[in-house]
Amino acid sequence: MLAYAALDGFCDALYYSRMGADAFSWNEHLTLTAQRVVFVLCGLLATQVSMYQFAIVGLAWGLGFSLVHNGFYEVGRQLIDGRKLDYTYRSSTSTAKWDFTFKQGLWMAIVGIAVLIASIFFRTF
Repeated sequence: MLAYAALDGFCDALYYSRMGADAFSWNEHLTLTAQRVVFVLCGLLATQVSMYQFAIVGLAWGLGFSLVHNGFYEVGRQLIDGRKLDYTYRSSTSTAKWDFTFKQGLWMAIVGIAVLIASIFFRTF
């Protein structure tokens, strides 16, 4: 999942480098989010896990996605734009409904990892 988030973030950087999103009258994040949800649902359903396990992994993945995705998006944009890599992300061109800071993304990822660890510790996984 992290590999997908990283690649997807980098692809978004390529996509937005020419401001292709301006070509649409609707927010392109609806389509991108649907793509990600379908990918996760297919992956989790293919593993034939219980609904509880499905919910735990889905929650953890959802919480960790922003950190990896936005980080690779920013690295990709910095490489494309010829800027120095600084690993702090705040896009000036974002059209996302939810735009998390690095600190928010980091805390969300930590909570996601804690959920996975707690599910193993309490033998619910």
